[in-house]
Amino acid sequence: LCILYFIQRLLVTGDFRCSFVLLFIICILGTFQTTFEIVKDLYKNKMNKYSTRTVWIHWVSALLIFGLIYSGINMEHNPNIAEKFKLYKIHFILGLIVFALTAIRIIALFKDERPKKLDISKLHLRFVKIVHYGLYAVILWMCISGTCSLIIENLLPAIVQNNIEILPEIGANGMSLIMISHHIIAKFVLLLLIFHIVGFLIHFIRKRENTLKRIWFK
Repeated sequence: LCILYFIQRLLVTGDFRCSFVLLFIICILGTFQTTFEIVKDLYKNKMNKYSTRTVWIHWVSALLIFGLIYSGINMEHNPNIAEKFKLYKIHFILGLIVFALTAIRIIALFKDERPKKLDISKLHLRFVKIVHYGLYAVILWMCISGTCSLIIENLLPAIVQNNIEILPEIGANGMSLIMISHHIIAKFVLLLLIFHIVGFLIHFIRKRENTLKRIWFK
């Protein structure tokens, strides 16, 4: 409820301080996991599933990433400056949240118990790891390059101050290299997402094993 309240306040009032409060709440919730929860998971022998924290981060991040893809495509081709400005703010805020969640997900990758390895060939397993770790890498770079692009292109002051009057024209003097990389890596995000989904479907058809259960809620 707190998260929904601050998202609503941020979008309605444009108060940029809410985004930092939102990030703080997410970081606290993401890193907090009591000993009782860990013992309970082990007691119920959930070695065939990822931790509760990882499951929540996975699906929330998935929804936010699709939101980023949608807002990114729309703001790039939207001729309406006012609508584009709103999309900039939404895109930036979602990017910050995804960055925080991905960082927590990587921490959880080393700390939390993981399910047993899938019964697949070594080559297939290597490809699965490349896709998974590749997704972490490109998502982090998208968040970093996006924030740096806002600073380099002088867009950040307009977003922070919620002032469309000082919004500069992007690409008036040519896009910076880091913004170009942001656009290029976005294609890799889509490609890896497609590999991720197709990999699940192929494994389900070949092995009759629903691997979605490993990353689904209790």
